[in-house]
Amino acid sequence: MRARHSYPIAMVAAAVIVLYASCGGGVLLEQQEEFQSGSGNSEQAVFYQEHKKRRFKMCWIQDSAATQPQRDRVKQVVLSEYAKTPIQFYGFGTCTDDIDAAYRIHIFDNPTDNPRVAEVGRSIKTRPMTTDGVTWHMRLNLSFEERGTLCKDPRYLDNCITSNALHEFGHLLGRVHEHAHRNSTCVDFRHKERIGRFRSQLPYDPDSIMNYCRGGDYTYARITRRLSPGDLSAFWMVYGKHFGTGYARVTHREGTAIKRKILTQQPRERCALSEGSSFKFKYLGTYDNHIKVKILDPHVQKACASKLRWNMAFLYPDHFSFWK
Repeated sequence: MRARHSYPIAMVAAAVIVLYASCGGGVLLEQQEEFQSGSGNSEQAVFYQEHKKRRFKMCWIQDSAATQPQRDRVKQVVLSEYAKTPIQFYGFGTCTDDIDAAYRIHIFDNPTDNPRVAEVGRSIKTRPMTTDGVTWHMRLNLSFEERGTLCKDPRYLDNCITSNALHEFGHLLGRVHEHAHRNSTCVDFRHKERIGRFRSQLPYDPDSIMNYCRGGDYTYARITRRLSPGDLSAFWMVYGKHFGTGYARVTHREGTAIKRKILTQQPRERCALSEGSSFKFKYLGTYDNHIKVKILDPHVQKACASKLRWNMAFLYPDHFSFWK
């Protein structure tokens, strides 16, 4: 991704709501994206030029039947992962001639370019790029036949396609590279980016989809097609104010590791809800990779009455999908 900015910055019996009981990834690319210096006060936040909205219509410039499986896969992963955030991507049909109708995704594969966005954050809508007569906001490689020896391997191709997509959609929303965080431990790319200029309100996240050193190793074997807990917290922190009141549905299997992690959070009270349960809530803020909410659903209020105070709760976003 080349931008014109400088970047500093349950099938289970139950799932869990962490209750308010007091008063109160980077993507592992085979080639690094390139950056050019520009203006912007991105040192002060985890996002650069975040949008003033939460819904984004996407479209594909090319709709060849040959790329249909890969395009469907990108749509599936993007919708599934970003459903854990306050952000909604929709559309994914064929682009029209109206450039302003949707964010345009260009499919490419050549040996001299990388998956990238035209701009990071809200400037992307007014500053698309044009290549060989094609105007686009985002470019994704769905084959890697011309570039990337590892990505050609069938074992890694799906990881390459989907992880790159999640990464670039993050840039569209204004996320900068996590390995540029002031407290970054990513040393592989210090020669390419100014490590330390990114002063985030959030701790450094080695597992962020925006981190080239995600997993601690520059190997495709460690790629996962997921937004990290830190990614989810960051999106809620910035875009939650555009969400307000909405609905949540329990979606995540409560594995042992997840359960242990929840039990280490404060507060420690828990209330179990069956998989598929949904309820209405109002978003209030973020807390330690959880979102603070007010439960508005009377059924949940009753079921969790002994643990709720003022109907306040903390939700672990990776256990839920959200909608308005």
